[in-house]
Amino acid sequence: MLDAVLKPNKWFVLRLFIIGFFASGGLSFPNPDDPIPWFIVPFPFFGFFFGFFIQAWVGISLGGIRYVWRKPSWYANPFTKTQPLQFFHMGAFCFMALGVVALIFGSWGSWKWRQGAPLPFFPLSGGLGIWAFVRVFCLVFRKKMDGLVKVG
Repeated sequence: MLDAVLKPNKWFVLRLFIIGFFASGGLSFPNPDDPIPWFIVPFPFFGFFFGFFIQAWVGISLGGIRYVWRKPSWYANPFTKTQPLQFFHMGAFCFMALGVVALIFGSWGSWKWRQGAPLPFFPLSGGLGIWAFVRVFCLVFRKKMDGLVKVG
């Protein structure tokens, strides 16, 4: 039993590799000198959250569609065409990793925080919005998700 838990599968390793690739992109993320107003930072969060939530809500509400709605797993294929939550889940962590690395290595120490927000807050905020969408969607539609079966 413990052996199965400690042994990562190929999808887990692939997800970590892709997230690491996005995180390495944070090392060369642009760091403009112009400040961005702080009130703009939540826009990517709410844009991704509500945009994906409405789209997925319509998708799960239509009967007979080709998607399977299951909670995302780190051990499942994130590129399957029939489980969109897998891809969104991985994408959320990619954006968050990019934003965190860009903040740490690009603008954290040298940024003048009173003037405005650094640009890396945008992918971080967007990633948090996608992650929140996946979590809230799984919570709100958990009964429908368990009862749906793949059609076609």
